[in-house]
Amino acid sequence: MQQVASNPSRRWRLGVPWLGLLALVGFGCVGDDPRLVDVTPPLETDEPNPEDTDFGAFYTRTSFEDEPRQVSGDYADVVVAFGEGSSLVFSRATSFRPVWVVDGIRYPVEHLATIAGDGPAEANFDRTNRYSYARIVESGPRQIVVHWRYFPDLDRLSPTDVVHEVYTINDTGSVRREHDAGTATIEAWLDPGNTITQTFRLTPTVSSTSRRPWVP
Repeated sequence: MQQVASNPSRRWRLGVPWLGLLALVGFGCVGDDPRLVDVTPPLETDEPNPEDTDFGAFYTRTSFEDEPRQVSGDYADVVVAFGEGSSLVFSRATSFRPVWVVDGIRYPVEHLATIAGDGPAEANFDRTNRYSYARIVESGPRQIVVHWRYFPDLDRLSPTDVVHEVYTINDTGSVRREHDAGTATIEAWLDPGNTITQTFRLTPTVSSTSRRPWVP
């Protein structure tokens, strides 16, 4: 996995966190806006992509229950499907931390922020997902972009404490991950040094020796 600092190419999609997130702190969000992309009917299963499908992204609802359906909605989770049962899943079960599901095994990406939530760090660290969401901001035949927003420390809920991560996912399995922490000023937000960028490639099978779901 390659990790470098860079200026995120899609930061304009996120807006300025210290201006635009004041309302979100109090209410939280879920990625259930069908205006962003065409959605499919919700899947009531732990395997969000049980059938072979082509590359694509959609909103759905997995079987994980954090809040009643009336609260979190029918389209609370995001799935990027690669076919043959492989999917990159952004779900409430992990506070939308992406998980690569392949061969029936789940592999979450590593945390880049120190997690101090009210739930387990390796699962739904934002226990009711009040302050976390994922949304599809681009969905094309060759490239998909997903935005994950969360607060790593639930004792610190200022807009300057929010984290944005943008995942640019290609149909070849290559992924570009851009991690931006909230800052006190717009100048600091735009500073290339504020961004951590990782690039990796999702693999359709997992080596029995390395058990790694991706390769650098």
